[in-house]
Amino acid sequence: LTGGLRLDYERNTVAIERSYNRTEFPASGFQDAAEFTSFSPKATIGYNLSNTAFAFGSIARGYKPGGINQFILDKEKARFEPEQSLNYEIGIKSTILENTLKLNLTGFYTSYTGQQIFTLLDLSSFAFGIDNVGESKIFGLEFEGKAILSKRLNLGINLGYLNAKISKYNEFIVNPVDGSIRSVDRS
Repeated sequence: LTGGLRLDYERNTVAIERSYNRTEFPASGFQDAAEFTSFSPKATIGYNLSNTAFAFGSIARGYKPGGINQFILDKEKARFEPEQSLNYEIGIKSTILENTLKLNLTGFYTSYTGQQIFTLLDLSSFAFGIDNVGESKIFGLEFEGKAILSKRLNLGINLGYLNAKISKYNEFIVNPVDGSIRSVDRS
């Protein structure tokens, strides 16, 4: 049984000032600061089923801090929130036939909230940056096999299956008149 705890602390400070030679892009600027703190626990359990097989399982919380986009003119649209994940994993590892055949199988499930993506933030200034767009869930299986056929010849195979689904999505609707963008929840 193994456990762990990670503490993340991040502070972002920006002071942005822009000056342009064109009237379409007037001079602008802002200052902002953001602080993000998170505890990320992890627990893993493993058990030797025999001399040739090992089973394991784990649960872990992941964290990606928020921040402030620096390439946007509007302070209200610059900040984005943290992304968090919860990951479950189970599997078995085995070595059989006098250590000449290795077979591993792992399954995992990950749930994301506050998912961050790089997207268009402001059409009027054509500014791109990071924003929180919703939630997603990912399920997958991985298989690994390796056979030692001779001293100079090994045969290996790796197979994977991944099923990802966005369960909540904040769609961005652009107003063609003024270029403003608003978020609409598409759960």
